[in-house]
Amino acid sequence: MLSAPIPANEAQRLAALRALRILDTPPEERFDHITRLAQHIFKVPVSLISLVDSDRIWFKSRQGLNVSESPRDISFCGHAISEPTIIVVPDASVDARFADNPFVTGAAHFRFYAGCPLSGPDGSRVGVLCLLDRQPRQITENDRSILQDLGTMVEYELNSLTLAEANQQLRETQQELRLAKEKLEIAFHSSEEKYQQLFAAESDALILIDVETLRLIEANHSSEKLFGYTREEFDRLKISDLSAEPEKTIACVQGTQSDPVTRSYRRKDGRVFPVEINFSRLLLNDRKMILAAIRDISERQRMQSALIQSEKMAAVGQFAAGLAHDINNPVGVIWGFAQHLLSNIAENAPSFVPLKAIEREALRCRNLVQNLLAFSRTDKDQTHTKPEDLFQITENALTLVATLSLSRKVTLKRPTRKPLPPVPVNSTQIQQVLINLCMNALDAMPNGGELTVELDVQGSDALIRVQDTGSGIPADVCERIFEPFFTTKEAGKGTGLGLSITSEIVKKHSGRIDVQSDVGKGTTFIIHLPLEQPKEADSKAPRQLAA
Repeated sequence: MLSAPIPANEAQRLAALRALRILDTPPEERFDHITRLAQHIFKVPVSLISLVDSDRIWFKSRQGLNVSESPRDISFCGHAISEPTIIVVPDASVDARFADNPFVTGAAHFRFYAGCPLSGPDGSRVGVLCLLDRQPRQITENDRSILQDLGTMVEYELNSLTLAEANQQLRETQQELRLAKEKLEIAFHSSEEKYQQLFAAESDALILIDVETLRLIEANHSSEKLFGYTREEFDRLKISDLSAEPEKTIACVQGTQSDPVTRSYRRKDGRVFPVEINFSRLLLNDRKMILAAIRDISERQRMQSALIQSEKMAAVGQFAAGLAHDINNPVGVIWGFAQHLLSNIAENAPSFVPLKAIEREALRCRNLVQNLLAFSRTDKDQTHTKPEDLFQITENALTLVATLSLSRKVTLKRPTRKPLPPVPVNSTQIQQVLINLCMNALDAMPNGGELTVELDVQGSDALIRVQDTGSGIPADVCERIFEPFFTTKEAGKGTGLGLSITSEIVKKHSGRIDVQSDVGKGTTFIIHLPLEQPKEADSKAPRQLAA
């Protein structure tokens, strides 16, 4: 029996596992329903979520096994975490690594093993979703895809904040603001010197406002940093001058608002950002004042949006796994039989047109399932890249678009060949991105127009620019176009997945996609792809998507 290799990042991996704070916790339905689903789909006697500790394998969820842990040195999972992708052992009794393993030779009598590595937030492999059978067996590529999707669901549950934790963070933040207000109110009613010390030291932006005139009486150093104004400039401003919603801000100051409110404020350079404000009414030397404690919540809103996006993607992953099992196989049979029948009848036969319709609709269903599966796979290891000729990839994609553009009376302008360095990409996925963007552009030009695709290099990035002269995208829609299932097309004409899949593919390449649009004039999508493959540490955190 060969002992499992120790990963090179073992210390980091164990630290990531400890940070999850999940070892030795009670069973949870959110994990158990995944192992039950895996056991049902693959029809295996044992399904486990295993976490690989320093000297043991601890089972967070188990189906078909009575023990809660096993030694690491004789485990299958100890080997699985050393692999970047799914490991499959068809027959352990003839595998040199496991032939004399007690789980193989003993009462358990395991023969088959398949394990999908599970990564922590930093990319370290902390555990495995695994299947075990007492009979030798093989798995198909479709089985691998389903197991990977189930593994993605487990990773989401392991790594994401629960809504309860997010709400707890929000409550703690509000409590901090209340304490800051209380400190300052005490200071106002004690000594001027103590007030000045607290006012200057507070990390939140604090602004003292005259209720009658709305003028800013005083602002601390944090206010200068947040808004970009100097003390002298603050003296010439009213609170409404800082707000992107002046009427709402004035109403809060003049009203009896006591709870925190969320508003949009504006920096000196014109940038608008979200803030949370606590207003406190004070009386200082018989003068009515308002103390505004202002906190920038841009990062909090970004995290909340990311949490919602993660929940959507997890839901899609679960939905896709079910579709692959329940729909993909029968649809493939229908499609295959339709093709077989079509190959044996003449085009003028009465049944030819109905059979052609069956073939077309079956293919459409199959493509939809594949799109859902592609969208649900978020593991970066699934994107295998190598240096490619971006011009040739683009030409291949546009060959598929050219015929359709002619039928839509759209002039297609292809990129001209220019010296471009090889770009590390997955050629199939980048072709899919180009086709998705071009098809959207054609849909935006129902009465004809011009579709231009250009290639360029900018700094350390290769650029793909897809530009149309169509109807354009309103600003409020631009903010949501990369969300899964968001579509402005009529029912039955779009799934809302095309741009979501495009965005995920670009992010998996450590790139970004920008969109510029002018209603009535057209839209331009610009894809940035790095010319060099990011290092291992960097590849776990794709650059931020700009939209």
